[in-house]
Amino acid sequence: MLQRPIMWLMAFLLVISVIGVVTDFYPKRRRPEWLAFTNRWLQAIFQPLLLVVVWGVVTRQIIVLLYLPARGILTLTLLYYMVMFAPFASVIGTAIEWTVPRVVCLLYWSVAVIQTIPLVYPESLTGSRFLMQGLHAGLFGSVSFFVLVTTLMRGWHLSWPGLKPHWHSDISVWVIIFLVAFDLVFTFWNAFNNPSKWWGLLTQYNFSGIRVDRLLTMQAAAAGIAEETLFRFGILGVLLAGLRHSDHRVPASILISATLFGLIHFTNVSAQQWDTTTIQVLGAFGTGLFFSCVYLYTGQLWMTMLMHFLVDWTAFMTLGVPLMVGHATSLDWAAVTFQLVIDVAIFIWMLFGDRRHAMERHANRFTGRRQRFDYVLPKYEFH
Repeated sequence: MLQRPIMWLMAFLLVISVIGVVTDFYPKRRRPEWLAFTNRWLQAIFQPLLLVVVWGVVTRQIIVLLYLPARGILTLTLLYYMVMFAPFASVIGTAIEWTVPRVVCLLYWSVAVIQTIPLVYPESLTGSRFLMQGLHAGLFGSVSFFVLVTTLMRGWHLSWPGLKPHWHSDISVWVIIFLVAFDLVFTFWNAFNNPSKWWGLLTQYNFSGIRVDRLLTMQAAAAGIAEETLFRFGILGVLLAGLRHSDHRVPASILISATLFGLIHFTNVSAQQWDTTTIQVLGAFGTGLFFSCVYLYTGQLWMTMLMHFLVDWTAFMTLGVPLMVGHATSLDWAAVTFQLVIDVAIFIWMLFGDRRHAMERHANRFTGRRQRFDYVLPKYEFH
């Protein structure tokens, strides 16, 4: 039997869907603008939740009522889950036209797609520890969110960066080597640095207590895919398009996206101390500056996804948990200050010379109308 809250939620979401269908078939010339506007936002808010709830209910009912193996059914329905938001994105999501609403919707849809699965699908019906960990780590939801954002960006005429590098004379191999080397050094320092005094910030390390854990690995992979999709591919691309007439669109877009990337980590305050979370927010802001520069300079999203994964994975393996523990010390504040100084310095350095030219060129490519896929979105206008 379905739990009563799920039943009521499903009934409410179905009413919203009926409203959408009725409004959509209402004669366009006689349709009030307020009705079209209200319906557009109702669907943008509630349709992703409806999709998740229906997916969870249908999957569990197939398993329970038909006595079919949970592992096989869940595997098949997860494949559908990873692509089921694409039609929503192409019809409803592409109707969102302004920059700020697009940013807000991307933030909200990331939560709706990734975080709601454990609420509608019980662990007892996974049939596999691997599938259970993938669901609750957000790994499968992250892939689904990537497909959603990719579809959205095409509908918004914002190009997918592609896998083939578009490197011209403004790209220096030495700059790329420096960015990769810095990321590896930072990953090592962030995971293993354990100073007892401030002068040990660069010299004292602790390699004890390291263990490889599958769930933590999945959580790190989910963070790398989801957060880079959201903040570099999605939000940064939307900001670059919205500020396309500004001479300072690249630095402004990087600063705004990095700020949002940092602030989103305040959601961890429910499981962490406030001072520790503040340090995490500041560190994420600096890392966001660096990842944005790497993304715009190389034009490669997979590179920042891999960098992000390695930073989180090594930190998770060292801590044993995906969150920071305890209260912040003076050494923690010194470490995050040191990181911010370095990240800001690299950000400023990247804004000059051929480095700036390469980032501007990639920004033009990301916000141009040239698409990176060969499929064609349906010519359907949502009202």
